[in-house]
Amino acid sequence: MRESMRYRAIGNWWNTKRGEEQSEIDVIAITADDKTAEVYEAKRDRQRFRKALLERKAEILCSQVHGMGKHRLKLGCLLMEDM
Repeated sequence: MRESMRYRAIGNWWNTKRGEEQSEIDVIAITADDKTAEVYEAKRDRQRFRKALLERKAEILCSQVHGMGKHRLKLGCLLMEDM
């Protein structure tokens, strides 16, 4: 992903607020044009990917991280061979 130069930032995120459900997002990539946030779960087996769970985690992310709500979200699953 980094080598493609399509992104201005790539990282991950953990919800660390006390008293709230724990959430982890494996990969967040903000496109170079700053319009889209690509949010991915990394899995060894695609069958274990739950899109509804990732959607919930993305909602929490957008509510807690300033500026994330302005991005169009693209959600997906990355397998080991994708990395």
